[in-house]
Amino acid sequence: MNLLRSHAAGVGRFAPPEVVARHAAAARGLARRTDHSGCRPELVECLIAMLEGEVTPVVPLQGSVGASGDLAPLAHLALVLVGEGEAWLGDQRMPGALALRGAGLQPLTLEAKEGLALINGTQLSTALAALALRGRAARCGKRAWRRPHSRPRCCSGSFQPARPEVQALRPYPGAIEAARRLRAYAEDSALVASHADCGRVQDAYSHALRAAGDGRVVRRARPRRGPAARSR
Repeated sequence: MNLLRSHAAGVGRFAPPEVVARHAAAARGLARRTDHSGCRPELVECLIAMLEGEVTPVVPLQGSVGASGDLAPLAHLALVLVGEGEAWLGDQRMPGALALRGAGLQPLTLEAKEGLALINGTQLSTALAALALRGRAARCGKRAWRRPHSRPRCCSGSFQPARPEVQALRPYPGAIEAARRLRAYAEDSALVASHADCGRVQDAYSHALRAAGDGRVVRRARPRRGPAARSR
């Protein structure tokens, strides 16, 4: 307990509760579930129950010491587990103990090594990086669609590989969505119409596999749903 209280010295504005704080808590639970830190399974279960009960720790954004750990931010997160600190319950900010009580949860009594296990990590930095990357990937993906989609059109290529019945043979969701975008891009195109009856047997391989390749980007950039991504 003294370790959590002494390190809960973060400053600055708070992490957005609906994204960063919940992602950090989820990542912390996942890390403790899969490593050898010596903490009990009950600690991970309490973190999960806290997320499912819409209890989100109030976490200041400043206080990390980088690769040595997000010690201060994670201490603020961990304090709520033991009934201290502050948290949001829904959109109401309140003492951590009241937030737990409002969600029907009991504070956790820590045992040996569990205080250190809760704060010795980089989950807030990970959450911030992942969310920034996801947003940037989505923006870059939208811009990147135009360049590869214009190549078959400019090279008098065929959009036939993007037909729904072709994609249905290997029904990967990302490839199906990429093929749909390809077809939409080719609509009302004079260039595409000008070689509708082209006798070319096969386009360049990169054109023929455009939907399959871009489908991976679609899947990676698509937001994932789960307890940490749940918005209020």
